Amino acid sequence: MGKIASPFVLVLAAAFLVLVIALVRARKLKEEYSVIWVVAAILVLAVTLSWRLVEIVAPYLGVVYTPSAVFYLAIVFLMGVNLALSVQISRLERDRIRTAQAVALLEAEVRELRGRIPGCAADATREEA
Repeated sequence: MGKIASPFVLVLAAAFLVLVIALVRARKLKEEYSVIWVVAAILVLAVTLSWRLVEIVAPYLGVVYTPSAVFYLAIVFLMGVNLALSVQISRLERDRIRTAQAVALLEAEVRELRGRIPGCAADATREEA
């Protein structure tokens, strides 16, 4: 690679940035998650347009072979995304459990109330079967 990466990589990075923006506008990607992807796309564009940027950052990362710095940063980025998604999954799992417990309590309350109303208890047993 010379000072500027191949035009293909440049077009790919720009297309990725446009895709992220389109997904946000179509409300298929929430704004809070789009920030990290927009930053990633801008960084890829920056590296694509100026390889010198990687040559400057590589020594600070302790990397001797400059292209390895790109892979190192990509791995760190993906680890961060993985951690963020794991936190999100954990929160959703807690919410799912709370919702299931609330539904079970409401169902028990409905059964109890139906049992108090004459003629409604038979309906309740039919629905449960």
